[in-house]
Amino acid sequence: MSPLRTSGAPRCGAAALGCLALSACVAAPAFDASTRAAVETEIRGTLRAFEAAVATGDARTIASYYADRDDFLWLEDGRVSYESVGAVEASIAAVAGQMSFSRLTLSESTITALDPNAAHVTMLFDQSFGADADTIRYSGAMSAAMVRTEDGWKFLRGHTSTPSRRDS
Repeated sequence: MSPLRTSGAPRCGAAALGCLALSACVAAPAFDASTRAAVETEIRGTLRAFEAAVATGDARTIASYYADRDDFLWLEDGRVSYESVGAVEASIAAVAGQMSFSRLTLSESTITALDPNAAHVTMLFDQSFGADADTIRYSGAMSAAMVRTEDGWKFLRGHTSTPSRRDS
């Protein structure tokens, strides 16, 4: 019988037991109540900054709040609207020159920290933009997955919906 096997069952050596014991002592990054609160505070700040970015009407500035990753996706009223941050930026840029103002108000936000680098947010939004007398205004609900990046918190996936009439 091999010195490493006894009765057909594997035999653990001292080195293997030592590695197992050490790995049990290595803690995962802390994700306690204070870390959750810090994530929520950071994201609230990002949401305020996003409102300010929308007010600039600058497509690149606004698009910088979205995660430029292959798994980015944005839906509106149940349809895929954007599959890349470039598409978001292009859409904004297409109308930005025609706008004299843009406003976004986010309210009633709920932020659920999933870990130190990811969170789910839900909120209501009210947005208006246009040129002088020609104003477009709409409001609704938004939910999004946000991720921490080297440049701060970004929207990775999201969905906005606006109220619609339901058939009786």
